[in-house]
Amino acid sequence: MKKFFAVIALYLAGWVSSNAYAESYLDLGYSMDSFELSDGTEFEPSTAHLTLGTTLGSNIAVEGVIGTGVADDSQSFFLGNDITVEMNEFYGIYLRPFVNVTDGIELFGRIGYRKYEATVSSDSGTGTENTDSDKDVSYGVGAAFNVSDTASILVDYMNYYDKENLEISGVGLGLRFEF
Repeated sequence: MKKFFAVIALYLAGWVSSNAYAESYLDLGYSMDSFELSDGTEFEPSTAHLTLGTTLGSNIAVEGVIGTGVADDSQSFFLGNDITVEMNEFYGIYLRPFVNVTDGIELFGRIGYRKYEATVSSDSGTGTENTDSDKDVSYGVGAAFNVSDTASILVDYMNYYDKENLEISGVGLGLRFEF
């Protein structure tokens, strides 16, 4: 998986440098995620991510994202059995259409692909732990608010995964640096 991250980073870096008219950016972000099971049980771990993107035209960009969990979430169930959910790592690639509604405010959408790995563990007598990974189409909306000519504050809502008995979504806050 580390090789995959390296290949994506090198590919995007080469692509960005070959496009003299592109505006490139780096986002550093934090997301409060929700793992919601079909029975209504919800876990809320949080993640941090790094996004590298470049504009392809006046209203479209492409982004690569990698991230990791920064906090897990636990809940107690019957007879004191604690279940913990932790996001281990994730990566994805997105198209990001956007529109500048004013000189300092941008609205955007995202659609792409995301793969994640998460661990669910139980402190029951057996100390059970299960690590799983999967991928899905991912989409969301957000806004960027300029704080200078090269920096913006971002807020977004993303639906990362929605299959079978699990939906993963998140509300994020970030800082974008253009270069």
